[in-house]
Amino acid sequence: VYHKSKNYAKTKKYYFKSIKIREKLAEDNPFRYIYKLAESYNNIAKLYSDQDYYIEAERYYFEAIKILEQLVKYNSDRYNFDLAESYDGIALLCDKQNQFENTEMYYLKAIDIREQLVKKSPNKHNSYLARSYSNIAAFYHENKHNKKAENYYLKAIVIREKLIKENSKKYNSALALNYYNYAVLKNGDIIYYMKAHVLALNQPEEPNCNQILENLKHIFY
Repeated sequence: VYHKSKNYAKTKKYYFKSIKIREKLAEDNPFRYIYKLAESYNNIAKLYSDQDYYIEAERYYFEAIKILEQLVKYNSDRYNFDLAESYDGIALLCDKQNQFENTEMYYLKAIDIREQLVKKSPNKHNSYLARSYSNIAAFYHENKHNKKAENYYLKAIVIREKLIKENSKKYNSALALNYYNYAVLKNGDIIYYMKAHVLALNQPEEPNCNQILENLKHIFY
């Protein structure tokens, strides 16, 4: 609750209380509590990342990843999702620091896991795979690797075009943003600008949709 409301001081206080308790519990009974400790490390890492405290965030992401990579060896079905989340988190952190090779590596690690999970349970994991595709597409786009960016934007679009049929409100904004970014990548593809505009009109109050409408007003108004 405090993290979502950006009350970082209180959030950090309670996250560290949780870490202290779980480190003691994991020491006494690692089989039962080590996963919860990784969860706490992930939480504090994301908090530090949100505040651009890179060294601290990196430290706790690696602590979480170290635990989760071991847990996956024993039960990949249970822990792979969490490991992919950690990989995505540290990829974003590396991207903030302009670490191209590390960003790419961790995004691809997350994608590899999510693609495996989708094969087993597509309904449960497709939305997360689309998110990872979007993340790496934006990363490649920003770094002018346009062919790779196009590939992953289209992969995200294919998934989200299916998801939006199941829950239009939930996936409308994300798909609108994929359409818009793909159109920008393709030097102003009018078809995808139109697709983005139509979806943005469905949720004009949503921040991404509002920005799309603002950016496209010179074309459609």
